[in-house]
Amino acid sequence: MSASTMARCAAFLSALACSLTAPLGAVAAPAAAPPDNTYAFSVARNGQKVGASTLTVKRVGASIAIHEIETFTGVTDTVDEALDPETLLPGSYTSSFPLTAEVGITAHLAFYSGGARETVDGTTGETDFKLESGTSHLVVIDGAMMSGFFFLPAQIKALSLTAFTALAPSRADTYDCQLDATASTTRPPAVPQADVSVTVDGTSPTGNVQFVEWYDPRSMIVDEVDVPANQVTIALTRGTH
Repeated sequence: MSASTMARCAAFLSALACSLTAPLGAVAAPAAAPPDNTYAFSVARNGQKVGASTLTVKRVGASIAIHEIETFTGVTDTVDEALDPETLLPGSYTSSFPLTAEVGITAHLAFYSGGARETVDGTTGETDFKLESGTSHLVVIDGAMMSGFFFLPAQIKALSLTAFTALAPSRADTYDCQLDATASTTRPPAVPQADVSVTVDGTSPTGNVQFVEWYDPRSMIVDEVDVPANQVTIALTRGTH
């Protein structure tokens, strides 16, 4: 075999090896988010404990499964939510809560690019919740349920959010939420020094809300949520960083 033929063969084999080892497509890395664990929270109003929540986070297949059981002012609610591990956007959401002492409600959310549709077991039809004007992503934050608050800082980071739509299924309402980068916050005594905060202003025809979340920027674990106007505090009592 001539030297030129050998050189061409070597070049061909080198190119073939590269084509076999090169990735067929980039694989997105999972977003930074709270690790799998069971987390416990205490809910207080005006400094008095009024509820408690246990939240379990577990990576299952191609999703992050969240299960929450919360007792608030004597009422028990449950939530099961699945998030995409790359974007942390919700893929499914089911909540169960009492309408009255005798009647319970189980609601399901189906998400699409323009919002979410809610169906309720035992009823027909659906309610369509569309994205608020000027927002392109929807997250679920329902009352004092911690499941929505817990992943919000990670969602803000993963999606580079400055505005978003928050859906509260139990209130059948959506909020136009904006991050308040100029808000002046005072670190609560129990919040670790390494924590940072994010302040969210939410507006809706039924009322406005502002809340502050304190979280560890390394683990993305939320240590405390404060709703100043309602004097409500949700604080982590168990769960590792």
